[in-house]
Amino acid sequence: MSDAYPTESPKKRQEYLPKKLPKIVPVAEGVNRPLWSVMIPTYNGAKNYLIEALQSVLDQDAGPEEMQIQVVDDGSTEIEVKAIVAEVGKGRIEFFQQPQNVGMVANWNTCIERATGQWVQILHQDDKVLPGFYNSLRAPCQQNLEIGAAYSRHVCVNEWGKPLWMSPLERETAGIVRNFVELEAAENRIQFASILVRRKVYEEIGGFDWQYPYCSDWDMWKRIAARYPIWYEPQCLAWYRWHLGSMSSKIMKFGANLADQQRSIQKSREEFPDKVSAKSSSMALETYANHALYTAREKLMEGDITTARAQTQEILKMLETLEGNNEMADSYYMRHLYQTMAELEKSQGQLNQTQQELEKVQGELQETQAQLCQNQAEVKQYQEQYHTAQEELQKCQLQLDQQTQNLEQTQEELRQKNAEVEECWSLLHETKEVLEQSQSQLHETEKVLQQSQSQLHENREKAEQFQSQLHQTQAELEKSQSQLRQKNAELEECRSLLHQTEEVLEQSQSQLHETEKVLEESVEQLKQSQNKAQKYQSQLHQTQEELEQSQVQLHQKNAELEESRNQLQQSQKEVQQFNSHLYQGQEELVQLALKLKQVQEERDWLEAQSQAWMETALKTQAQLQENKSCLESQVQAWMQVAQQAHS
Repeated sequence: MSDAYPTESPKKRQEYLPKKLPKIVPVAEGVNRPLWSVMIPTYNGAKNYLIEALQSVLDQDAGPEEMQIQVVDDGSTEIEVKAIVAEVGKGRIEFFQQPQNVGMVANWNTCIERATGQWVQILHQDDKVLPGFYNSLRAPCQQNLEIGAAYSRHVCVNEWGKPLWMSPLERETAGIVRNFVELEAAENRIQFASILVRRKVYEEIGGFDWQYPYCSDWDMWKRIAARYPIWYEPQCLAWYRWHLGSMSSKIMKFGANLADQQRSIQKSREEFPDKVSAKSSSMALETYANHALYTAREKLMEGDITTARAQTQEILKMLETLEGNNEMADSYYMRHLYQTMAELEKSQGQLNQTQQELEKVQGELQETQAQLCQNQAEVKQYQEQYHTAQEELQKCQLQLDQQTQNLEQTQEELRQKNAEVEECWSLLHETKEVLEQSQSQLHETEKVLQQSQSQLHENREKAEQFQSQLHQTQAELEKSQSQLRQKNAELEECRSLLHQTEEVLEQSQSQLHETEKVLEESVEQLKQSQNKAQKYQSQLHQTQEELEQSQVQLHQKNAELEESRNQLQQSQKEVQQFNSHLYQGQEELVQLALKLKQVQEERDWLEAQSQAWMETALKTQAQLQENKSCLESQVQAWMQVAQQAHS
C-alpha cells in the first residue's frame, strides 16, 4: 500500500489529517447497479500476488450485469498495473489511476466512491477470494435487508501461500452473530478479503477514518457492527496474506500500530458507550499489548532490533496511560516486558561487541591488503604468461570451432539432400498412386464400354427382329393389296355385266323375268362381293395401323441406337484421355527416377566427403587435445611457481 503518510511519528501525522469522516455520495440515477462491486486498490507490490487476486475474482465472475470489477491504482512506480490488468482481464476489468499519490486510506475511500454495485468488497492486491465466496453470500445479502455487512471465515498465509492460522469460528451455522459489536471491539476478527458491505451503509456512516492508517479497517467494522446486524458464513472462503512487504509490516517497524489501536479503542468506548463495554476495551488493550509483546520478542529473535525497540516503547506508553489498571499492569505482563527489555539490552551489548571485533578485523584486513599488494606485482608476471597460454589455447579452440562449423555445414547439406531424396520418393509414391487410380478408372471405363457394346448388340438384334417383322407385314400388305385388286376387277366385271343386262332389258322386255332373275342373282353376288370388299378394307386399315406402330417402334429403336453410339464415342474419348494421362504419368515417373538416381549419386559423394572431413576433424581434435594437455601442464607448473613465490 501507499507510504504517503509518515509512520515514524503518529502525532506529526495527525497535524495534516482531516478531522471529519469522508462522505460517500449515493450513486447517480440511471447508472447500472450490479449486485457486487469488487474494488481492488493497488500500489506497487508483487506482480504475481496481483495476478492471483484478479484471477480469483475472474474465476467466479458472473458477468458485468451482476459484478463490477475495477482496479484503483494509487500511482504505482515499481510495476505496470495497467498492463497487468489488461493482460489478465482482457477487457473485463476496469482500471482507474489516481492523478497523484493520495495514500492508503484515501485510496480505499476512492474505491467506495467509484463502486456502483449494491454490495462493495475492497480486495487487497495481495489477498484473494476462494471458490464459492460470492455464491455462498448471495442469498443472505439479497434476502436479509436489515444486515449491513456479511463476512466469512478466512485463513492467514505467508508470502509463499503456506497457511499460518485460521480465524476463530463464531458459530457452527451461517447466520447473524449476536452481540457482534462486543466481540469485534475486543479484537479485530475480519479481514478485507472476507467481508462484503452494503454501499448504502457507507453512504450513511461515511468512509474510512484517515486518522488510523494501521487499524482504520477495524474502526470501520466496529462502526458498522454498532449500527447494523452482521451476517456470518462459517466456511473459509478468503485468503489474507501476511508478508514483509505489506503496509502492516512497515507500520509495525515504527510502533505506530499500537498507538493507532489504543486511540481506536478509546474512540469506540467514547462513541458507543452503551454498546462497547469497559470489559471489551480492557480485553482489546490486553490482546494488542500481548500481540505487540509477542512481535517484539519474535523480531528480536530475527535480529530486527529497531522493530523490537519500537514495539517495547509503545507497550510502556500504553501501560503509563492505563492509570492504575491492575489487570494490565500485573506482574505477568511486566515480567515478560522486562524480560524483553533485558534481552533487547543484551542484544544491543552483543551488537556493540560485534562492532568492536569488526573494527579489529578491519585493521587486520588492511595489513593483509598491504601484503597482498606487494605480492600482486609478482603475480601479474605469471598472469601475463598465463594469458599468453590462454591466447594460444583460444587460437587452437578457434581452429577446432572452424572445423566443427565446416562439419556442421556438411551435415546440413547432407540433411538437405536427404530431404530432397525424401521429397522425390514422396513424389514417386504420389505418381504411383495417380497411375493406379488411372488404371482403375481405365478398367472401369473398359467395363462400361463392354456393357455399352453388349447393349449395342442387343439393340441391333432387336432392330433386326423389328425389320424382319416389318418385311413380313409389308408382304402381307402386298398380298392384301393384290387380293383387293382382284376383287376390284371382279367388281368391274360385275358392273359391265350389269350394263349389258340393262341393255338387254331395254332391247328385250320379253326376257324381263329371266333377266330379273339373273339380276337378282347378280345383286346377291354383288352384295357378297361388297361385304368381302368391306372386310378386306377393315383388314387393310388394321394392317396400316400395325405398320404405323411398327414404324414408331423402329424410330424409337433408331434413337436408342444413336444414343448408344454417342455413349460409345464418349467412352472412346475418355479412354483416349486416360491413355494420354497414363503416358504423361509414365514420362514423369521416368524423370523422377532419373532425378532420384542423380540425388543418390550426390548423396554418395557427400557421404564420402563427410567421412573424409570427419577423419580430418578427428585428427585435428586429437592434435588440439594434445596441445591443450601440454598447455594445461605448463599452466599448472606456472601456478605452482606462483604459489611458491606467493608463500
